[in-house]
Amino acid sequence: MPSLVLAAGMLAAAACSGLTNPKSSSNVITDTLVAWAINGTGSTEPSAYYLAENKVVRVTSALTFDVAFDVDSTTGQAVVIPVRLINDGSVAALHVGLQRLTTSFDSVTYGLRTGYQFDSIYTLSPGQGLMIVSNPPGCATDPNPTLYGKFIIDSVNKVARTIHFRATEDPNCGYRSFATGIPTF
Repeated sequence: MPSLVLAAGMLAAAACSGLTNPKSSSNVITDTLVAWAINGTGSTEPSAYYLAENKVVRVTSALTFDVAFDVDSTTGQAVVIPVRLINDGSVAALHVGLQRLTTSFDSVTYGLRTGYQFDSIYTLSPGQGLMIVSNPPGCATDPNPTLYGKFIIDSVNKVARTIHFRATEDPNCGYRSFATGIPTF
């Protein structure tokens, strides 16, 4: 009988996050950020978002970012460009998937496992957002080497060429929760 209870417990653990997945240890992070357009602004301005650090970063040849931002001067929309489309193919880059938010930013409480478009450009108006999945180097040895996040465009300034956005990241490899605190899944 004890072995049956142990087996049931092992199956339950495997169904949730797997026996080999490390426990989550970091809080889910939400922040308000500003990125400059990749075109038409100084190269010293941060024009990209790096999910693994939940911050805006400069676009450099090291390609240590997930998506770069631009501003469509005609429509005033934010243009979101995955790192692999910035790269000429000669440098390995992160594999980034994006998926439109179909409900409000706050009502999206976890990252989906399917439905992402990899290496596709998105154009977003204020109030529109995306879920993002990435495979940063820090998760390379993890049984589920992915990070999940979401972001929403708050405003776009066509003159200053800035994109203001809110982003939420679950910094625990393989975990998908966007709820405040340390995630359980």
